Amino acid sequence: MPSSWLYKRGRIWWYGWRDDGRKQDAKSLKTQDAVRAEILRDEEDKKLNAKETGLSNKNALWDTVRTDFLSGYKEGKTKEGHLRSLALFEEYTSPSKISSPTYQDAKGFRDHLQTAKSVRGKPYSPTSINIHIRNLTTFFNEAVRAKYITESPFAEVKQVPEVKRTPRYIQKEQVLGLIAEADTSWPPDKVLMLKTFLYTGIRLSELVNLRWSSIDLKAEIFFLHGSENWAPKDREEHAIGLHLELKAGFKKLPKISEYVFPGTNGKPRDKDATRSLFNRLYKRAGIKETGCHLIRHTFATHSLLPIRALQKVLGHADVKTTERYRHVTKEHLEEMKKMTYR
Repeated sequence: MPSSWLYKRGRIWWYGWRDDGRKQDAKSLKTQDAVRAEILRDEEDKKLNAKETGLSNKNALWDTVRTDFLSGYKEGKTKEGHLRSLALFEEYTSPSKISSPTYQDAKGFRDHLQTAKSVRGKPYSPTSINIHIRNLTTFFNEAVRAKYITESPFAEVKQVPEVKRTPRYIQKEQVLGLIAEADTSWPPDKVLMLKTFLYTGIRLSELVNLRWSSIDLKAEIFFLHGSENWAPKDREEHAIGLHLELKAGFKKLPKISEYVFPGTNGKPRDKDATRSLFNRLYKRAGIKETGCHLIRHTFATHSLLPIRALQKVLGHADVKTTERYRHVTKEHLEEMKKMTYR
């Protein structure tokens, strides 16, 4: 069996161990308290034994598993969403160990959210409740894979029924009014942002992270691909046909940053500020709906692309890279350039 020991570096306690292969290693326990260090040592011993023997580590502290889980996510909306879900569940159950929550706790949490109110004082929508259930299911499934527990308490918890809302979009005449309002009140770079949405259907995060290196004006195409700090929602590269209006606009647009539509200091534009910018434009154009996804839905509704090709261009998560390039042909990309709202 593996052996372990505690020792101090300065005021901080460290955990040292040697596995059955006699390999020695160590990690900081990040505490100055001797009693907590002993508790953490016991937890680390169980994790080490689980790794060596395949046994579950049911005495792992909740906070430790939570920290390990969240460390796998970059800062952003996905991590923030998991944080909110975990915080709500902790408020409801106050778990001390990862093995503490039961199926009854998980089911009770779901039922609790159906009568509870958010921090804004409004009831949770079925969609919000289901997002929290999915986030917690992911968390506990990871705990199962890491052998902290043998089964997720959310394994048999069903989501609440949702009434699926028809995707919102705006009519072609409203699109023309929106463009006319932008031409009147916005500078050319912001008008080009609007047209990039209208003629490509890309997401807000994809627009603010669009880089000049992604655009090939000669081939009349650009690619949505990830960078060190950002990845497309489905983590796949998308090929987008470049509408001729966009090609003309990009040729005139000054390159002041690696990003096509930069914010302050050449960094990506702030998404919330960009969303508010478009919402104000909608209001001036007499459009009651809000959000940048509205234009994505508008593109999808009015696009001339075949449905399978449109699915690829929109970057839905179930489409693999090879399938995308096989089905989105040059002819499909050429067809995008012919799209018009007139």
